Amino acid sequence: MPTIKHFISTVIAFLTLLSIAAAVPPKTPDEAVAAFRAIWQEALAKKPKTNSYIVQLKHQVFEAGRVGARSVSSEESHKLVTMTLSADEKKRFILVGSLDDLKPDRKVWAITNPGDLGNGFEAYLDQQDGRLVFLWIIPEG
Repeated sequence: MPTIKHFISTVIAFLTLLSIAAAVPPKTPDEAVAAFRAIWQEALAKKPKTNSYIVQLKHQVFEAGRVGARSVSSEESHKLVTMTLSADEKKRFILVGSLDDLKPDRKVWAITNPGDLGNGFEAYLDQQDGRLVFLWIIPEG
C-alpha cells in the first residue's frame, strides 16, 4: 500500500515534469523529437525502473530511424487513445497526463516510435509552449 511519503514524492515528480518545457517551442518535427528527448533525459528517465515501460522507453526514445513527429490536433489524439485502450489499459499504458489533458483542442506534436516486436509509444507536446502534456504506450497488435 502506498504511503503518504510515496504519494508526495510522486506528486512532486509529476509537477516537475509538467513544468518542463522546451526553452523555445519546437517549430519542426525534428525540433519536436529533440525537445521530447530532452524532456525524457531531464525527468522521465529518472523515474523508478520498476516500471517495465520506462525500461522499454529508455531504448525506444533514442532508437535511430524509428522516432518521428507530426503535427496533430489534441482532439484527434484523444480519440485515438480512447478508441485504442480499454479502461484497465488506460491505468497501465498512460504514463504521463490524463485524457483530460488533451482538452481543449489544440495543436500538438505527436512524437512516435511505433515499436517493432512489441509496444510503441506516443508523446504529445503542446505546440504553443513545448510542454509535454501526455505520454502513452501503444499496445502491440
